[in-house]
Amino acid sequence: MINLDQELVVGLDIGGTQLKFGFVSGQGEVLNFKVKPIERTDEGNADIHSMVETIAHFLQEYKGSRKISSLGVSTPGVIDTDQGIVKTAVNLGWGNLPLRRLLEERLGLPVSVINDAEAGALGEYHFGSGRHKDRFLFVSLGTGIGASLCIDGRIYKGRDNTIINLGHNCIFPNGRPCECGNRGCLEKYVSGPALSAQGGKDAVLLYEAAGQGDANARQIFQDAGQVLGMALVSCLNLFGVDTILVGGGLSQSGPYLMEPARKIIGERYKLKRDWEVILAANPLKAGMLGAAVMAFNDLKERG
Repeated sequence: MINLDQELVVGLDIGGTQLKFGFVSGQGEVLNFKVKPIERTDEGNADIHSMVETIAHFLQEYKGSRKISSLGVSTPGVIDTDQGIVKTAVNLGWGNLPLRRLLEERLGLPVSVINDAEAGALGEYHFGSGRHKDRFLFVSLGTGIGASLCIDGRIYKGRDNTIINLGHNCIFPNGRPCECGNRGCLEKYVSGPALSAQGGKDAVLLYEAAGQGDANARQIFQDAGQVLGMALVSCLNLFGVDTILVGGGLSQSGPYLMEPARKIIGERYKLKRDWEVILAANPLKAGMLGAAVMAFNDLKERG
């Protein structure tokens, strides 16, 4: 029997450049929150073995009295949640990676694996801006772009458990080449690496420059925000939602990115229905929280 008051799970959010992890209670309390850079192999792929050892060390350092019952993992890419396999994750360089098996063998805990955008939506539905909303689209902006449609606390999924691959939606047919093999993908224009490539510096430094009045930095954010706005207009038209929640590291760009996006929506969304684009309450922890929700749910199902 699972005792939510006495047990914790590890929530692990694998991003494009960082790991975010901590212990999570059944009420969404986060303990010992950590952020670590992702190490890369000589081939440039995310080093899964380094990640596993990071979490193993984290567990070894735990001195609390509450039982650690499971690990929930949020990761980008196309995920087989039943088998815990990352079928493909472009930004991590992974293909058919047996993530659950690798973690369970090393850690000795049951592991649940979920797509990062799906996890973000669940985290916000249970513990953030999605509470009391019967349907919304969650969009995560970071190294890549993910999205998931949440309806009454459940995530819409297509064939093979796929969800909305917004970042690889083609915005410009003859646009910039993408690592996925296509051209003109949204995340080649609106993502941390995309902004860095245009500004010649890290997106965080670009944001600081915009805050200091740098006209070029502000223009880069404005252009990206306008492209994002056009993509979100399409989402409003396609999915019939009134609320879009935006999370991920890039969502913290203040007015420089989101205000141009909202302006474009106001100009181009013609259904005249009420709409809102709001920031996630847990922009950096939503994925970790959602992964923990899935881990607790799986524990309950196992009894």
